[in-house]
Amino acid sequence: QSKTNFDFEYDEENSIRWLSEEHECRWAGIVCEDAEIARSIELAGQNISGTLPSELSLWSHVRRISLEHNEFTGTLPSALATVRQLIRLRLNGNNLVGTIPKEYFNVGSFQKLDLAGNQLSGTVCTSIGALSNLKSLHLSGNRFSGKIPSEMGNLKYLTFVRMDQNRFHSCIPTEIGRMTSIREFWIQENRMFGTIPSEVGLLTEMTDLRTSRNQLNGTIPEQLFGLTQLSRLELSDMDLAGTLSTLVGQLHELTDLRIRKNPRLTGTVPTELATLRHLQTLWLHKTNLVGAIPEAICNTGVLEELIANCLPEENPHQECKCCTGCCNHDTGVCNYEFAS
Repeated sequence: QSKTNFDFEYDEENSIRWLSEEHECRWAGIVCEDAEIARSIELAGQNISGTLPSELSLWSHVRRISLEHNEFTGTLPSALATVRQLIRLRLNGNNLVGTIPKEYFNVGSFQKLDLAGNQLSGTVCTSIGALSNLKSLHLSGNRFSGKIPSEMGNLKYLTFVRMDQNRFHSCIPTEIGRMTSIREFWIQENRMFGTIPSEVGLLTEMTDLRTSRNQLNGTIPEQLFGLTQLSRLELSDMDLAGTLSTLVGQLHELTDLRIRKNPRLTGTVPTELATLRHLQTLWLHKTNLVGAIPEAICNTGVLEELIANCLPEENPHQECKCCTGCCNHDTGVCNYEFAS
């Protein structure tokens, strides 16, 4: 087979350069299995530059391509979609541009697609719903725009979704409720609008939900507090309204709760926060919640960061005995070195 060459320095000793006379199974980064068939290309973090060669597709039996954290430029080669046994494609942490070729959404074998940390743009094709084996989708830190496709609801094995730090501009599709295997759902730092759908309460395996820094509004759906496996919940820097439900006390695995900068959140600070014995980070500042932070939170031995509207000390909106940072509700000024 004729294959292209990479110009790189490989870290492992006794590695053989590509296109040498040695068998390809001895080439740097090539992992072979039985019958000396190449199954993986593992060249992460090798400072490889240039464009991704379409000739990689000539390895028709490769199942894993890991070229993350290099210096690749140019576009994604559509030819990689012809590698029909490919289950993992990791190209994160490069300098790739352009769109995701539509052919990628026909690779039914894909289990993990990681394109995070590039400069990719365009939209996510609705045919993503055909990737029936997909478990992990990482698109963070690019320039993707348009809608989050409702067809993602067809992906029953999808477990990890990271689409944060892009330019997605849509509502959260209600079809999210069908992704019942989901454990991580990151969409923070986009341009999402509308409300958090109540269907999120169907995602009972969820451990990490992040929607901060969007234009989402409405109330926090009560169904969300039924996700008892949640360890991290980030709902900051949006336009949420209503109250923080007393049902928050059901989230016994919660280590991180961030709801700052939602000025239309009102009512009292729930005393049920005292039951969250694993809580390490709590952000309540720059909301209109009032009342005392339960002292029991201060005595768990695991609390690391608690920021609230606990200034001025003589008349705070949120009384706090162990805050690590205090903000003034009226002026918005915060002191993050505060210690009560």
